[in-house]
Amino acid sequence: MVKEIESVNDFIMNGQFKTAPFGMDKTEFIEQFGKSEDNLTVSEKDTRISLLKYGITEFYFAEPHNYEKLNGVLFQPMTFPSDNLKFEIDLQWITNDLTYGEVRDILNRDGIEFEEKKDEIQQNIIETPSEVRFYFYDEEDKELEDWELNKFGRFKI
Repeated sequence: MVKEIESVNDFIMNGQFKTAPFGMDKTEFIEQFGKSEDNLTVSEKDTRISLLKYGITEFYFAEPHNYEKLNGVLFQPMTFPSDNLKFEIDLQWITNDLTYGEVRDILNRDGIEFEEKKDEIQQNIIETPSEVRFYFYDEEDKELEDWELNKFGRFKI
């Protein structure tokens, strides 16, 4: 079986994967893409799975879909890729040491529109029109340009 290949740039521009679109049923997701290497449940008492983790990629199943439909994808570049996921993500330029300035420069280079702004809790972020958000470690001893990428993704709420 040949793995589907998804592009991180396509995800950033479109806000979702073709292979795993938002709203995909969790049972179908697991059947199609395989067992995750880790998961989280809603709580100790409520054992419904709310997150499936495959290396640097986390897939969220949360309210308002009663934890049964995909509604978030988050990349954590500081962790390691996984072979468990039965589709491949071409991370292209994503590395674990990217800075704010480098992300901005690469998005410009690749013709991906974005806006530099503050989110609801006043964090400096970069956001694309497809609502993919890049979050950075708030490093007070460094200029914003040198802050390192923490995570990026999109939640469809």
